[in-house]
Amino acid sequence: MLNSITLIWIALSVLTPLNTNENDNSAYSVRVATNYDAKQAKFVFKTPPSIPSGSIETACLTINNPDGTTTSIKNRPISTDSANEFSITAELPVFLPWHPDTPNLYTAQITLNLPNGTQVDLPNARFGVRKLETKNARFYVNGKPFYVRACGHEIDPITQSLDRPGCLKRLRQMQAYGFNTVRHHSHIPSKVYRDAADEVGVFIQMELKGKIGTSEESARFKETRQNWIDMICEGRNHPSTFIYSLGNEIYSNDPGLIRCQIHLYDLAKELDPTTLVLNRSGSNPLNDDHGKYDLIERPIGEYEHVSELVRDALELYLRGDRKGRSDKFPIIAHEYPLVANYPNPELIGKYKEEPFWFKFTNENAVRHGLDHLLPIFTENAQRIQTICRKEMLEEARKYPELDGYSMLRFADCVERVSGVVDDFSDPKDISAEVFKRTNGETVLLCTWNRRSFAYGETLQAEIMVSHHGGRVYETPECKWWLMNGPKVLAKGTLPANSINPVDVTQLGKIQVKIPSLCRPARLTLRATLPGTSPFINNNWSFWAFPQEHLPAESQKEITIWDPQKRFDCYAKNYPAARYITDEDFQPSGSDELIVTDSWSESFYDYLENGGNIWVITDKCWPWPEEVGIFGLHITRSTPTSQSPVVFSELDEACNKWMTICSNAKSRHGNSGTVIYPHPALADLPNEGFCNLNFWPLLYRAKTLHLDRFPGNPDPVIRAIDSFYRGESKGYMLELAIGKGNLFISTLNFTQVYERDIVSRYLFDQLLRYLTGENRVSAATISVAQLRKTIESFKKEFADREPLTNDEMPARYSTRWQWLLSPYELISIPIYDAHGVTKDKLDVHWEYAQTQWFYNAGPGDELTFEFSNRNGSEFICKLYLASPLDQELSATIDGENEQPIEFKNAEGWNRFVETTFVTEHLNEGRHKLTIRIPDDAQTRDQKAIQIRDVQLQSVDTR
Repeated sequence: MLNSITLIWIALSVLTPLNTNENDNSAYSVRVATNYDAKQAKFVFKTPPSIPSGSIETACLTINNPDGTTTSIKNRPISTDSANEFSITAELPVFLPWHPDTPNLYTAQITLNLPNGTQVDLPNARFGVRKLETKNARFYVNGKPFYVRACGHEIDPITQSLDRPGCLKRLRQMQAYGFNTVRHHSHIPSKVYRDAADEVGVFIQMELKGKIGTSEESARFKETRQNWIDMICEGRNHPSTFIYSLGNEIYSNDPGLIRCQIHLYDLAKELDPTTLVLNRSGSNPLNDDHGKYDLIERPIGEYEHVSELVRDALELYLRGDRKGRSDKFPIIAHEYPLVANYPNPELIGKYKEEPFWFKFTNENAVRHGLDHLLPIFTENAQRIQTICRKEMLEEARKYPELDGYSMLRFADCVERVSGVVDDFSDPKDISAEVFKRTNGETVLLCTWNRRSFAYGETLQAEIMVSHHGGRVYETPECKWWLMNGPKVLAKGTLPANSINPVDVTQLGKIQVKIPSLCRPARLTLRATLPGTSPFINNNWSFWAFPQEHLPAESQKEITIWDPQKRFDCYAKNYPAARYITDEDFQPSGSDELIVTDSWSESFYDYLENGGNIWVITDKCWPWPEEVGIFGLHITRSTPTSQSPVVFSELDEACNKWMTICSNAKSRHGNSGTVIYPHPALADLPNEGFCNLNFWPLLYRAKTLHLDRFPGNPDPVIRAIDSFYRGESKGYMLELAIGKGNLFISTLNFTQVYERDIVSRYLFDQLLRYLTGENRVSAATISVAQLRKTIESFKKEFADREPLTNDEMPARYSTRWQWLLSPYELISIPIYDAHGVTKDKLDVHWEYAQTQWFYNAGPGDELTFEFSNRNGSEFICKLYLASPLDQELSATIDGENEQPIEFKNAEGWNRFVETTFVTEHLNEGRHKLTIRIPDDAQTRDQKAIQIRDVQLQSVDTR
């Protein structure tokens, strides 16, 4: 017989709604564990101590099925799982699994039959049945391959307070834009959000925040363990729960950390064996051999922005020697892509209070005289973001080795405004329909031989399909057109055959000779799969230019002054121009155009008297152009051989200016561009901003600080600085000085001139403008003001302290911890990627190996510091590419020069290993110097490319 306390509790439970939070251990809370293969559901619940164990023997179960039918089971026996936990297991005669495409949900009502004849209803339990597994390095959902198209959700005051309608709106927008998964960056989503994800059909990745700890006995780990348990208990009742992640960007391989990770992995599998576990959201290949995990989430080219550079990164990570174990596990590209945006002042009215990021964006703009341009900045930044995002997503989908990507953010997140939609889940500059051409389950892709063409050159393109739906497409053909506006230049068909799911299908190749057009044009290649529903189509932009040079008669008005001997490429194409390398050059008259990268004291008088000068203050990176680390400038000083000294590098500290920035305070850079109406660019296809045809000219190009010129003049091409700083910057500027004219450009003309038609065409157009009569009224400054400006530039550059690139300082040590014991390496000065500096460069080792090339020329010396114990031998491994077939020389501490054999090299396209070993060094610090022979064979003044240097001391005692 039940006591009075129990009877009172039962009465209250019938009258009072029970808490349905599955993490609430109050009476009768219900957890559902499903078995996909057995088509069963197990309902687990607890009772309070007031009900004696064994007093509840049977229950009635009613299941509302996803198809609207009802399954009723009466007097079902109850199993006693523990002293205070019970369960009911039931078959599911109507078996409809949960999947993002078909988010089928069941609702179960359990009524407990008490011995005294009283019945107590448990709260309704909603659940879904799905099976997650990985095999053959792929994800499988319910036995079928699954491709992850994920986006990030970050925690902030706005998204944290999303109510049910807000969560549904956000998730439905994600789904409409083609996403099937959402990663909750370093946080656990609310129950309201998880319920909404169950209903809409979007997978969830949950993630712990903060450090895990390196000891299972530490307070840090015990706190983490409890947070981990709480997260799993909150997630396991939801079919949308896809991945439990132990944290973001954990790169250490500390043995204590690995033990803690393994403990938490095993615990997750005990608490919820149906869900995948990730030990690091963001990892490098050296992490692959440590710990337990079900998948890999790896940074791959997330800052590279254009297909050519992304392709290099994907090749290295997925097919090269940096792939780690990515061919053994499913791999997701981490925070990919990551591109910048700009706050839209028109959205201020949506917020209850003026957002702080709008406030400082406007203050920066007012301070630099740019507030009238804010709407244009917003529009142009969003346009280039959309273009680069399309490039990156489509490039990733060409690699069947990749099992998905996780874009950093879908929605804006306070001042991080680079989302596809705004803070309120409303679309910005691109519709869901257009975005889904790239991010849908089936996407047409294109790989091309180049982006810009001279008339008469051949566009070669390969068309393929990335298909990750559940059906096979049987389409008869793929149609394509090459168009100049509405005019069709060429068209054709490719046999489509069967397009299989979770695969990349090659459809065929296109070859089109670019015809001579009436003027330069932006062309569109459009492809479709007729008869598909939804209609599958896509398009890509290309540019066509005439290949011509200024007439010889006009060339005679030009003097190319090249004391740094960088302008051979221009002299070659303009043979009638006067070409001078004499450092003591003096202008002979005011009727000539001087093209130079240097400055002469005589230029002040020359401009005063009506002279005409074009200063090309660009960089001249040596071949090959490295992929870069996050698109950053990685040099801290630039000598004469690489950049002119007149208008020195004013792009921040030369190492944090990105070609496209990332909405992070520490990474300044180009959020976009503005092209002003100007006759010099009248025939250059543009829509008021630099599209991807400008990329070779813009990539890593420096900028001019316009507000350091008197009057803060408007440029011809403006760079939109990160809104965190909002400085006035430009790539091209024209000034009227005295009776003369000064034109300044910072674009990469010299670097890309011979290999890029855009550079050659624009160079020629500028010559035509500068030697012609159709000149515009430029901003005016005096000769005295110009002199003062140049002198201040020189002083600022001379006084600047070299800065170390500290973007990823925590990751720098990872490689050396793996290679060496702690005592073995004190510091390693790395020879800069461009041979510019030998100071220590704190970089993420993984990027250093996969995306940098260290170049050395004849006679160059590479110096590295290391330390060792007495009795150890020192090993230096170099990975070199070169046609060189001779010995290098090495010395330690300037003594005992020894040869390093480098025979039978395989040329510039393949890196080979060579090793140098020294025995019995004294204990302490040493300096290794490797010297390239003076007579080494060269290519663009470089004799060797060095991809990687490994220094290791081995204790032989």
